[in-house]
Amino acid sequence: MMRLLAVNSTRIWGGAEAWFETFCTRMAERSHEITLVCHPDSELRRRLSGDSRLRIAPIAIRAEINYFRSLQLARVLRDARPDVLIGSRPKDVKLSAVASWFAGPVPILHIKHYGEPLKNRLDFRFFWTREVTAMVVLSAQALNRLRHDAPWLGDTPIEVIHNGVDTEEFSPKPEARERARAELGIPHDVFVVSFHGRLAPPKRVDLVVRAIATAAERTPIYGLIIGDGPEGPSLRKLADVLDAQVIFAGFRDDASMLLPAADVEITMSEIEGAVPLAVLEAMACGLPVIASHTTSHPEVLEGGVNGLLVEPGVPEGAAAAMLQLARDPQARAAMGAAARSHAVQHFEVAMMIDRYESLLERLVQARADRAR
Repeated sequence: MMRLLAVNSTRIWGGAEAWFETFCTRMAERSHEITLVCHPDSELRRRLSGDSRLRIAPIAIRAEINYFRSLQLARVLRDARPDVLIGSRPKDVKLSAVASWFAGPVPILHIKHYGEPLKNRLDFRFFWTREVTAMVVLSAQALNRLRHDAPWLGDTPIEVIHNGVDTEEFSPKPEARERARAELGIPHDVFVVSFHGRLAPPKRVDLVVRAIATAAERTPIYGLIIGDGPEGPSLRKLADVLDAQVIFAGFRDDASMLLPAADVEITMSEIEGAVPLAVLEAMACGLPVIASHTTSHPEVLEGGVNGLLVEPGVPEGAAAAMLQLARDPQARAAMGAAARSHAVQHFEVAMMIDRYESLLERLVQARADRAR
């Protein structure tokens, strides 16, 4: 049994927060003692506050360095006595390190969910070379970029652990297809392209809407966008201007029950720190994926096998891919089956948790060895 303290200061819901939810609940299932520090008003706290296996410590972390918040976090550290502390955002890592100066040293594992590089500043160099024990990145592409952007990390241990998906929750559900389409007001006989995730600039959902509008000039196509975010209003306006048939379902806890309404998933994101969880979820549901040929997408998608890779930033290419799959149901079904098989074999959530558990155990053992 390990005592683990996870820190996530974000109020919004995104891929990193979904990871924290999965990590905390799955590690608790394995009898590890989990304390989660999160924002008092966060979606993460709302989702996990009823789980009696977890200890939730609400702290509103806003600034990277804040003396009062450091003392609050130090009290949590003294109480929880974690074997390892886990943080994602830079401010969470920095504040945790400062808190450990008051509460006592603890190994810090930085899990880099985001695509932006570590800044080449003195404060980053100090904390990441002196206070961070190890790092995890979520794709090989992210590792290569990190080594290129931050050579000053030196011999800091960095491991690649891909996202994992619950392939039972996210699975082909033929019986849910018509039910979901009826709920969403989508005709039963049209081709549907889905996107699910945060509606934020790096995701380039505007390209998705433009591609749907372009493809719909040739054949009936509906778009299904599941999620919310700062670009929601502008994307709705864009769909109206282009006269695109796009259903905006908003944020949903039951995305696994809506994805069966789709025939294909699409992502045109250009900045990712990981193989997007949404891509893995769609694959597990048996959907072929159209994705921009950039970031970590080629690590999970093989063009013509389980999806199609298209030129980044070009909606016309994505529209052509939509039309190709819309017109060839046999190829679409074969790609969907291959996508499901690949997700089950390589990205099942239990495999991800196994790897994190192994890494954490090694960090705990290394600390014990140094103490002898």
